[in-house]
Parts: sequence; structure tokens; C-alpha cells
Amino acid sequence: MEFILIDKSNLDTAREIENIIFPHHDALKNYLDSIFDPKKSGYYLIKENDVFIGIIGIYSYDAYPDDAWLGWFGLLEEYRGKGYGRKALEFFEELARNRGFRYARLFTDTLNNDNTRNFYKHHDYFEERYINFSDPASLKYPISIFSKSLYEERCPRWNNRDIHFTKQVNKQQ
Repeated sequence: MEFILIDKSNLDTAREIENIIFPHHDALKNYLDSIFDPKKSGYYLIKENDVFIGIIGIYSYDAYPDDAWLGWFGLLEEYRGKGYGRKALEFFEELARNRGFRYARLFTDTLNNDNTRNFYKHHDYFEERYINFSDPASLKYPISIFSKSLYEERCPRWNNRDIHFTKQVNKQQ
């Protein structure tokens, strides 16, 4: 498996893959942010045997310097359940460690998403429902935050700290 950083040369390919996996969302602004400011985030095409099979990313918030966030992670349907997801998640976790983060975090939809939620739980992430009254989209769209320590230490609960979910919802429309 290869992980190829999304840049201007492969942006169209990344958008094609992402639109198949997430047909109702648009990650373009996230990709552009990472191209123009790679210190804050990075997104990667996942490639297996010369075929692009998915996408994955990492980002962080200045206010939470210990936390790496998984961004736009998904595989084309025909590649799910074959071990690629585990390998991609391990890539994200190693990338996070190499960048000095202590904890891995992500958020995902809770509606009709049991397979995804079970995948993260199977890989030792714990789930918390996210509701933050200063983040209105969290009241409209039910999501959970999943967390995991990247080292042998206890991972603190997220406890509904602001992840600026409303800003992300607006960004992907």
C-alpha cells in the first residue's frame, strides 16, 4: 500500500475518489488548505497495485496540541473488509506519532453508520457523543468523537470541547 500526499498534480484524482466515497460532501477546501499550509494538515490518496482505493488525512487544532485528528478517511466499497482500512488507520496513527501527537481523534456520523463505528471500536478507539451548544451543527447532525492514546497512557475523554463542527459543515457544502 502507498500513501500519496495530495497536491496540485493529483487534486482531481483525489476529488474523484472522495466523491465516490462521500457523494454528499465536498473535501476540496480541506485539500486546498493542506496544500497551502501543510504544517496544519495533510491528505493522502491510498493506492494499492497502481489503483487508487481511498483517501485519508490528518489535521489538528492549535487549541489542542496533543491531538491528531483523522480527516476524510474512506475506502472504495470493493476494498472494504480486506485489511486496507486497518493498514490505513495504522498509517494515520504512525504519522500522528511522528508529528509529536499523543492522542488520535476522529468524528463520524452516528446515523446509519454502525459498520464504521464498530471498525473504530475494534481498533481500540472509545466513543463519545458530541454535543456542544456553542457549535450549532452538533445539535443538528448527530456525531460521535472516537479517541485513542497513541502511547501506553490513558486517553482523556473529549468532553464536548469545541471541534468547530459547524465551520466544517459549512466548508464542505
